Order: sequence, then structure tokens, then C-alpha cells
Amino acid sequence: TRPPRFKDLGEHSIGIFIRELLQNSLDARFDDKSPVKIKIKIEDWDKEDIAGFFNLVGQDHLEKYSESYNYAITDVKPKMAAGQKLIKGEKKKTFALTIEENNCIGLTGSVKGIDRRSNFNSLIRKVDDNEAKKELSNSGGTWGKGSSVFVYSSELWMWFCYTLLSEPNNIDDGNFQHRRFIGRSILSPYYSQEIDKSYWGDGWFCKPDTDSFPYVNDEADSFAELFGLEKRSKEPGTTFFIPFFNTFLDSPNLGVVLKEFHDQILMNWYIPIYNEDLVILISDKKGEVYKIDKSYLFKIEQLKFKLEILDWYNNDCPPDENFIKETYDIEIPALKKDYINKNNLF
Repeated sequence: TRPPRFKDLGEHSIGIFIRELLQNSLDARFDDKSPVKIKIKIEDWDKEDIAGFFNLVGQDHLEKYSESYNYAITDVKPKMAAGQKLIKGEKKKTFALTIEENNCIGLTGSVKGIDRRSNFNSLIRKVDDNEAKKELSNSGGTWGKGSSVFVYSSELWMWFCYTLLSEPNNIDDGNFQHRRFIGRSILSPYYSQEIDKSYWGDGWFCKPDTDSFPYVNDEADSFAELFGLEKRSKEPGTTFFIPFFNTFLDSPNLGVVLKEFHDQILMNWYIPIYNEDLVILISDKKGEVYKIDKSYLFKIEQLKFKLEILDWYNNDCPPDENFIKETYDIEIPALKKDYINKNNLF
């Protein structure tokens, strides 16, 4: 059979990845008086980096991926080929992507399913067809992609997250959780004839001997450090780490990938940046490449007239021979009451 949301792979791109990431971060904004800050770091990985990462995750998962690849059905197997080449050492260059969001609430809520509105469970547990499951405001993300956008943006179908909660959580066992670390993966479901066992494809890098619960607090910090992530101690939010990042570009190199992130952000996200709701930093191993904030927008010639319209509108539309304000009545579908919040009420 096919893995969950396999059809999404045909739609994936850096633009779609950015769309899901930034909208979800804006929806999870913690302090409305400050912007959401996103740091995007893209790194080249060579065979030494790949081998080091494989040592971290262990051979068991890699062997399961290879088995899954060998048993995969016709249309799934080509999509797993890049991951299999990495495991076999046939692909020696790839990318790693780290995204650090700040001024967001973090992956709050129960990890055991005690509360239905758990941000943690909605992102970590669900990779199914959330487009038809909008009964909860945090189900599947604003665009219905959910965590599949992270899973399928890795050539090995895995990703990790490290979160600092805006409010400590003690709903599960009475012990306060401040920080959490967990990894998530998907395999193509298969049946192993050799050992007479079925694998449904869900995988977690998690605390041993639990029902896929995260490492918390000091343990979370330790694993974040092992994976090369900066310790979170101040602003709440989540750090996402995607090894073997699939750019979905024909001939990617680091410069092209950095520019694609830059261009997709400016093309579709200049309004929240202009309104100072969002600031984005894009960097590589050497440091900052772009800082995209309101002042940066005015350096972009293609945005000149759009920014003039925004300025005019934000100044209450004063008389101007270049602009005309007209009012239109538009009918739109109503949102369910439990989906309405401060970010989509207008």
C-alpha cells in the first residue's frame, strides 16, 4: 500500500513548504506585540556529514527503510530511490535544513492524547488525510498539509523537532515539561515474508519503552545538541530539523536553493513582513545571507508599486490620483465555530 498522504509528493516544492511553515508559525504567534521571527539555515552535506547522521539514528531504521523500499509498490518505489541511494552510499551530496521559529507558542498540549487540542499531537501524530478533517482548529495546518510537508521534504522521509513551550505542561503525569525533542518518519507500509510481520510505516525517534513520547527538559536539550541544534531557553517556539532536504529543483546547488527560499518568501509573504508581523533570516554555514524585514522590502524593485498601495491603504486611503478605493460585497463560506480564532476572524 501507499504511505499516508503520498499524493502530496506530486505537489511539493520549496514554495509549498514555505507556505505551510510560515502560515503555521503565524497562526501560533505568542505575543501579538512582537513579530514572529524565523531563522532558516541551509547547509551542504557531504559523505562525512551523512555518515555522522546515520550513526545518530542507528542502522535499524536504515535497514527498515531499505526493506520498505524493496517491497514498495510501483508508483512509490521511485519516490524512495534517493533515500535508498543515500543509505547505500551512492549519493554523496545532499542538504540539511534547520528552521528556528521564535515568538510562537511551541508544540503545547498533551503528548498522551488527554486534551483534544494538543498542538503536539496534531503535528507529530497525524500524517493522514487532514484535508477532510477540519473539525479541530489545529488539524492538518491551515492549508491541509499537516506534517506531511516535513516528512516528504526529506529524501529519507524523516524530520525532527525541538520545542520550548510557552506554558509548561504537566497535564500528562504531573511533572512539568518545558522543552520537548522528538523525531518523526514514514515508511511505505509492507509485509516481511521472512519474519512474517507487517510494518505500517509510522516511526518515531523518541524516549525508549514509551508510546512514542518525546524526550523532555534536560534530555531534550542533550538530543538537540547531538543533532547540532542551538539550545532553546528564552523565546518559545519550535526548531525543525530536516536532514536530506529535498529541494525539488532540477539542478540544485546551495546558492540556487538559498535564492529560491528568498524569492518564494518575497513573492508570497511580503504583506505580513510589511506589517511587521514577520521577520525572516536565511543563512548557510558561513552565516547570514538575507535578513528579510520591512526595510529590506523597499530594496526590491518588483515590490515598489505593491508597497505604495500598502502605504496608501495604511494611511486611510487619502485622495490620490493614482489610487481609487471601491467596496465590493463578497460571499464566503462560514468557518466552523471551533476553527475561528483571532487569526482568521475578520
